[in-house]
Amino acid sequence: MAEREAPIGFNHLRVFRDSTFEFEYKSFPNSKLHTGKIRIKNDTIIFKYDDSIPAFGDKAIIDGKKLIYTNGNYNEILEIWLDSISD
Repeated sequence: MAEREAPIGFNHLRVFRDSTFEFEYKSFPNSKLHTGKIRIKNDTIIFKYDDSIPAFGDKAIIDGKKLIYTNGNYNEILEIWLDSISD
């Protein structure tokens, strides 16, 4: 799980063991739930969205306790607060 709080909302990412994910964006008055599947390669996560790709992109790198989206219109940065992905 990773998230970023904003003044009037938050962004929250949940990744599940079956390689699915939910990215919840909440900001007054808007909210959106993106779903799909991920693929992890080394320190990079590639997101395959069920719907359209959001403005922050579909690729992120894991940098310590941060998840940094790298190929969108802006670099969304989420704080990783729960990491229990294991084989």
